[in-house]
Amino acid sequence: FFFQAEDGIRDTSVTGVQTCALPIYLTNEIEKLENVSKTEDGLNWRKCEKVESFDLDPQQVFKINRETILIVKVDNSFHAINEKCPHMNLTMKGGKVDQKTGTILCAWHNTTFCYKTGEVRDWIKVSKPAKFLMKTLMKSNKQADGSLDMDPVDIETYPTQIIDGYVWVGLH
Repeated sequence: FFFQAEDGIRDTSVTGVQTCALPIYLTNEIEKLENVSKTEDGLNWRKCEKVESFDLDPQQVFKINRETILIVKVDNSFHAINEKCPHMNLTMKGGKVDQKTGTILCAWHNTTFCYKTGEVRDWIKVSKPAKFLMKTLMKSNKQADGSLDMDPVDIETYPTQIIDGYVWVGLH
């Protein structure tokens, strides 16, 4: 009996134990990791996507470590924010970007944030009758109850840079 690896290497010589001699390509894995991540100025930088890919899809989401990051292309610059709105943890992807005011809208509850600083510009901007209706409907949901009365919370932002035609995001 013998095991055969994908690369054709097989091993039947170990004392009664069937093994498979697989070469370890650790050097290649380290090189791959070095090509997609780096540490600089106290930040851990991750390579995300080619700059050109944002021409067709100006808002793209990336999972980096435990963070879900939304990168938004505005003109020829890139801005990275937490992909989840701090109000109810709903996605920011697809939110309307207003270049004039420098904001992105969380369409779920009509909240806007500065995409450069993360600062709240408008928090749950809905009419009083709409807010009353929403509160009434949310009363039956313990998790959602009170969420319309939350104090404003800024959204987290992350620095970006372009290296060799790719967008990189820095995390602490």
